[in-house]
Amino acid sequence: MPAAGALVMAYGSPATLDDVEAYYTHIRRGRPPTEAQLADLRERYEAIGGVTTLTERTAAQRRAIAAALDERRGPGAIPVAAGNKHAAPFIEDGVAELVEAGVRTIVGLVLAPHYAAGSVGEYHRRARDAAEAAGVAYHGIDSWHLDDALVTFHADALERARAQVPAAHKVLFTAHSLPERVLVDDPYPDQLRASAEAIAARVGLGPWGDWSVCWQSAGRTPEPWRGPDVLDVIRELAATGRADGVVVAPIGFTSDHLELRYDLDIDAARVADEVGLAFARTDAVNDDAAVMTSLAERILAELDAASLDDGATSSTPPSCGRVVIVGGGISGLAAARAVLVAAPGSDVVVLEAAGRVGGKIATTPFADRPVDCGADAFLARVPAAVELCRDLGLEAALTSPATSTAYLWVDGALRPFPTGTVLGVPTDLDALAETGILSDEGLARARAEADLEPETWPPDGTGDESVGALVRRRLGDEVLDRLVGPLLGGVNCGSADELSVLAGAPQFAEAMRTSGSLITGLRAQREAAARASDATDQPPVFYGLRTGTQTLTDALAADIAGRGGDVRTGHAATGVDVTWTPGRQTPLFRVRVDDGAGGTTVHADSVVLATPDAISARLISAFAPDEAAQLATVDYASAVLVTLAVPRTGIDHPLDGSGFLVAPDAGLLLTACSWASSKWAHLDGDDDLVILRASAGRTTDGRALELDDDDLVDALLADLATTMGLRAAPVEVRVSRWHEALPQFRPGHQARMAALQERLATAYPGLYVIGAGIGGLGIPACITQGNTIATQLRRVTG
Repeated sequence: MPAAGALVMAYGSPATLDDVEAYYTHIRRGRPPTEAQLADLRERYEAIGGVTTLTERTAAQRRAIAAALDERRGPGAIPVAAGNKHAAPFIEDGVAELVEAGVRTIVGLVLAPHYAAGSVGEYHRRARDAAEAAGVAYHGIDSWHLDDALVTFHADALERARAQVPAAHKVLFTAHSLPERVLVDDPYPDQLRASAEAIAARVGLGPWGDWSVCWQSAGRTPEPWRGPDVLDVIRELAATGRADGVVVAPIGFTSDHLELRYDLDIDAARVADEVGLAFARTDAVNDDAAVMTSLAERILAELDAASLDDGATSSTPPSCGRVVIVGGGISGLAAARAVLVAAPGSDVVVLEAAGRVGGKIATTPFADRPVDCGADAFLARVPAAVELCRDLGLEAALTSPATSTAYLWVDGALRPFPTGTVLGVPTDLDALAETGILSDEGLARARAEADLEPETWPPDGTGDESVGALVRRRLGDEVLDRLVGPLLGGVNCGSADELSVLAGAPQFAEAMRTSGSLITGLRAQREAAARASDATDQPPVFYGLRTGTQTLTDALAADIAGRGGDVRTGHAATGVDVTWTPGRQTPLFRVRVDDGAGGTTVHADSVVLATPDAISARLISAFAPDEAAQLATVDYASAVLVTLAVPRTGIDHPLDGSGFLVAPDAGLLLTACSWASSKWAHLDGDDDLVILRASAGRTTDGRALELDDDDLVDALLADLATTMGLRAAPVEVRVSRWHEALPQFRPGHQARMAALQERLATAYPGLYVIGAGIGGLGIPACITQGNTIATQLRRVTG
């Protein structure tokens, strides 16, 4: 009986034209396509000679991988099953086939080389759920985008395709577009670019002029999808007159199917012909022998890394040993749960210095409502938070803002924040002009970007730059000071002139990389949404919880305890020691703890530091002084939040929106005000009270931190009287102070933190640092970091 098996996964396709409706109904989660949509889909399949053979190609890939495994481990030693996301055999069917064969461990491989949480991550989640339900361990291979055999195949295919077009041509590397909401802090775009760079280097292509990355096959929903779209890029390339031909290399795909044979071979070829460009498309991998053999070797490496060869059988739940997680905020709690889900036999201890878990996430009763003391929402486009809420049984508590309208206080007036912006950068300059936010000179300067030469980004030798430097250079000072600065500053209380583009505004980086222009690149993303037709698929931008965001961290802590984890509040870590034992490849750790009753020690096989960077630095300074010094360089901003309950009749403004931002040069202490009872329906009571959340504090303005509570409230009430006509005294007030709570990401932050984590992983396997100061602000970003810990620990501990 085999001990381990492999599950090869793909998207799936309809078996016949009669199956198209059921296939797309499954994709649309039970909602059948309209008659017009169904007719369009059938026409596309008929145009390429009928239904695609994706399922047949997946079967051929499975056979090739199985043959390579048989050659290396013996016939049938590692059975290989196929599973599709949207067509039979489904992922769950493939797992069932392997379970029936008697395997105790499954290694999952998705036939898509680039990892995205919303695509490859979803395949692994479904497979893991099915495997664990059957008592079988599951290990997923996240990505293989830089596999040498894959790069070699694409380089050779590219050389063949380039020979078919004139010498003056450009190469466009493509992958399937995804909604912007799922790509925040997601590795998918960066992995695609890394693949493109490796292939381009292999064939000797230079940057910008010779090749670029773009996207294709965006979904037909009104939400923004990642762009620019390949069809738009082909049209723009022809308009520049820089090329006589175009080669499209769909490196995000492994098989010939609808997205290649119609979207490129028919649609893209037609557009190229219309604009007078010669067109060629590179071959797909399909079941190329070298690539399939390399994938088989990756499966074996995953098995060997986990010490799960063909002779290993055990009914013992997988374990990472004792894992001590320092910090009971959202990052630490997410990490604890992820470890217990992936390796239920682990001994997980969470140490939290405060008397409660949750960190900066807190909710308390206010005016008889559950009003958050800090973050009250999280991005929906980064799915980690929404998925966690559903896993914890909180889906019914999810709610979205009642309004998306917002205002900006500038030049002594509240003006509607313009539509069509991406992190404050306007893509509709006419809509911006109507708001009166920019002066005539500022508007003209923004329009002038169309006359600037496209840039190669990032600037030579830098790898990153500040948002302020980029926006001022491309669009002028007013766009930064009056739009981008207030919006981003409202998120992290910092200065856009010091904020990393890669860490704080990755959409800007992608726009510059793909088009060399901010407005052009960002407009392409929004135009993909404008072409969409099915409004029923549009998700909210943000979610909150009707019972407050602390519901999430409380539910996390309860879930951890229910899985056997140990959450200890009032336990402050004071130091970490490292011991190397002869014959052991990883160190042992000892965490010194102040539990309020004297010092104690907790021993661990692995330690996860999920604390602010300055605390993490102190904990490791004794044995890793260089890494501690690097952590200590991350600055943090402080902020105050004053929550007010005010009679509705005592405010002049109609509060017809979610609130307003304040431009940094407005001269006010106030930085923003959320009209919470207008923003959230569950906070709009029947007692004639409105809930306001007034914020203050920037890295460039520390006045709010120096005031006592009474003076602070008085100063903010005066600013609210000026901005929105607040005349009535509040009937209830709450002051929340968040000292050094918001990390400031200087240019180069991501590279520095990645290098630091790599050094720690190499020198001290089993030691990890995560949190907002490492991998990004926001609840979803912190959860995502926590989720990755389980995978990393499994690789270290086996």
